[in-house]
Amino acid sequence: MSKPTNKLIVVDELRFDGLRFKNRTETKGITLHCSASKPSQDWDAVDIDQMHRRQGWLCIGYHFVISRDGRIHLGRPTDARGAHCKNEGRNTTHIGICLVGGVAQNPVGHVPGSPWNGSNAEANFTEAQGESLRTLIDNLCKHYDLTLEDVEGHRDVAGVRKACPSFNVEEWKASGAFQLD
Repeated sequence: MSKPTNKLIVVDELRFDGLRFKNRTETKGITLHCSASKPSQDWDAVDIDQMHRRQGWLCIGYHFVISRDGRIHLGRPTDARGAHCKNEGRNTTHIGICLVGGVAQNPVGHVPGSPWNGSNAEANFTEAQGESLRTLIDNLCKHYDLTLEDVEGHRDVAGVRKACPSFNVEEWKASGAFQLD
């Protein structure tokens, strides 16, 4: 793991008044997601919270959101169960981190041989997002006694059939490069 550095963490004006969360009783890992947004859409935790509530959710499902400029936004309380991945019980055991981006600005047509055809997935994350993600993961691993082996992509969880987080997490952990495959 790289040496943790200080990154700006933004406490957004998320309103959880009256909401009752079930706490995670254990933390086994970290699941990485993307917001499935275009590079021109610079969302933050407030935007994602509003979208999730419009979909009928209690509130934002992720614990952290990393915007395109690399700012780390607090989402759902970190000790609460997430609402980011039902498969394999990840909501009850994993912290959810969402990087803003992951969909092409101008979607391309069919790409022969690509397992992500029709998804418009694109690893279009910024260098600042990569640096912040590494810093956040390093700090969470230290706090929860996890290793990089405990960090996974949403698409790598059994039963998930989407490109999220729109990059190969194993490749990113090894090289720091955001690549779809």
